[in-house]
Amino acid sequence: MKNIVKISFISLLFLFFAQIDAAANLVMISPAGDLNNPGRKLSDGYERGVAFQIAEKLKNLLFEKYGIKAVLTREPREAIVPLQNASYANRFNADFFLSIHVFKQENPKPKVFTYYQMFNRVKDLAGFNVNSLEFVSIYESHYKNLKLTMSLAERMKNALIDTKFDKIFDSFGPIGLPLKPLVGITTPAMVLEIGLCEENDWKNIVEPIAESLSFLKE
Repeated sequence: MKNIVKISFISLLFLFFAQIDAAANLVMISPAGDLNNPGRKLSDGYERGVAFQIAEKLKNLLFEKYGIKAVLTREPREAIVPLQNASYANRFNADFFLSIHVFKQENPKPKVFTYYQMFNRVKDLAGFNVNSLEFVSIYESHYKNLKLTMSLAERMKNALIDTKFDKIFDSFGPIGLPLKPLVGITTPAMVLEIGLCEENDWKNIVEPIAESLSFLKE
């Protein structure tokens, strides 16, 4: 019963934001993990906590720098049901969806990997011509905006590989892969996977990530 109440509350919250400014871009940021899934073990804590910190800081930076309103897909330690994020992203016609993940690495220089949904390059790219009246499975949802997603991923890459960030982190991608966090999402969606030696190193990366998303203000 509690889960039903919480899901209903989140639904009303998204509806509230959508009605405040229907013309504004809606960005959804999804930190990895939830109440039932702490994620990967890091130096001290777990992926769940650090991913949430990154997502929350990124949300604030997007608003401070560009006036972009973003919402997080969960509260700390909230349980997420299967396909819940995809349902909200599609229902409220989000303009962009970003899933944030963190893993521990030995190299002291952080790494940032950019991914987008791609199951089979030939088939997925041919999916641009899918008849809009045909049934589309959750594994084909990304067809609708795949071309735009790939274009935005390139823009993110170009921003993240700027020489001014060379000493802060290494950037890789964008790479198209089958990605569980993006299954069922039709809006342009990407995954950022961040490799950290020390957990607090994320604080040096989040501003460059915000800068790489400046296209969202357009």
